[in-house]
This record gives sequence, C-alpha cells and structure tokens, in this order.
Amino acid sequence: MSGMIKAGLIGLLVGGLFGLGLTLLSPYCTPCASIFVGLGAGFLACVWDKPPDNAAGAATGAKTGVITGIGYMGGEMLGMLINGLLVGPEGAAQTAARLGIDIPVMSTGSYWTSQILINGVCGITNIAIAAGLGALGGLLWVQTLGKKSAAT
Repeated sequence: MSGMIKAGLIGLLVGGLFGLGLTLLSPYCTPCASIFVGLGAGFLACVWDKPPDNAAGAATGAKTGVITGIGYMGGEMLGMLINGLLVGPEGAAQTAARLGIDIPVMSTGSYWTSQILINGVCGITNIAIAAGLGALGGLLWVQTLGKKSAAT
C-alpha cells in the first residue's frame, strides 16, 4: 500500500473524528481544523512515499488532502445529523435568541434544508482547504526532509 493511501486513510479517520466533534459545536469551526489535518496528511504521505521533486510532493500531498477532506466531510455530515436531531428548529431559535438574534422558529423542512446546505458548503470548502494544505505539506516535506534525504 502506498504512503499516500496510508496517510489518506489515517487522515480520513482523524478528519472524520474532528469533523464530527467540531460540527457538534458549530459547523463554522470546521475549516480551522481542516487546515491542520490536510497539512499533516500531505506531509505524512511524503514521509512514506519520498517524492523526488516539488511537483510530485505537491501532487501526493494534494491527493492525500482530498482523501482526508472526504473523511472530514463525512464526519461533518454525521455531526450535522446528530446536532440537528438534538437541537431541532426550536432549539436553534432559542440559541439565536440567547445571542440576541431574533429569528422565528423554522419549519422542520426549512431547518433541515438549511442544515444540509450550510454543512454541504462547509464540507466542500473543507475538501478544498485540505487538498490545498495537503499540497503545501508535500512541498514542505520536499523542501525540508526531502532535500536532507537526497543529500545523504
């Protein structure tokens, strides 16, 4: 099994757990963690695959970041489902009222539509962030540890 697949599966699991946990708090927090999970997965893939140059390192890291981002989105969607079942439209209106925002209680259909749209957009954004930062992680590996291993 290639290092990219191994690192991608690790990132998929870690990303899924982070996505699940953060979505239970707020889906708006998830891009923050996808930065670190994508960067780490891309770097780890290059540790195992040892790409020879910047282009190969970036490609390996980006592909690993996409795998990680997909796991992250899966965890986020599971968190959205749990959060939605626990909070519901009435709970969302009460939470907004505590924050000083006056919103009417949504219908159940509107509530779930908004939940799916918000979390879907956040999930797609997180895949893109994880892929981009995975590529950066691959480049960082090539520029730091990769050059050291090539010199020896």
